Amino acid sequence: MNKSQIGKRSRSAGIKWERQIIKELKSMGFNAVSSRQESRSQDAAGNDIISDCNFNIQCKCSCVTPNINILSSMPDNHPPVILWKKTKRVDKNFKTIGEYAILKKEDFLIMLANIRTYDNLLKEQKNKK
Repeated sequence: MNKSQIGKRSRSAGIKWERQIIKELKSMGFNAVSSRQESRSQDAAGNDIISDCNFNIQCKCSCVTPNINILSSMPDNHPPVILWKKTKRVDKNFKTIGEYAILKKEDFLIMLANIRTYDNLLKEQKNKK
């Protein structure tokens, strides 16, 4: 496989992963589209998916860990997250090893606090019945 074919394969794999994430977000009730077709400025800022899920999403499909410096270069209107599909080369094909979300610790802790608040509200409502 020459460099041109590797580049095309990598691009195709990345676009396919992006489409999969968009489909999953939509199945959860979110509006989601690729920034490539919706907003050139969002795409240039590193935001691969435009959605109402309140995250700036960068999709990566690779054998190696993505560069986490991407997080600090993304827009700061929502927490940035890298959705990484880790792959491994097996013969001439690539096999998915795992799928991960990479985000800043402070954003993770905020998510935990929000979950705790939500759980407490549910308990309060249950106790009122």
